Amino acid sequence: MKAKIHSARSKIYLSCDLWTSPNSLAILGVIAHYVDEDRALQHTNLTLKSIIRDHSREQLATAIIEVLTD
Repeated sequence: MKAKIHSARSKIYLSCDLWTSPNSLAILGVIAHYVDEDRALQHTNLTLKSIIRDHSREQLATAIIEVLTD
């Protein structure tokens, strides 16, 4: 997955979604959108991460930075 993203021919855009599962867990999804070497639009799920504690922007920013660092 990392190799595909590193070989992207476009900028890499992120979309994020935060929701609460039926068993009351807060889950953050992060998806990368980019054009690959074959010029096809790709969508790659980077993570489904459990968010513990509050949903402050600092908490969410920290979680997203951890995903991007990895």
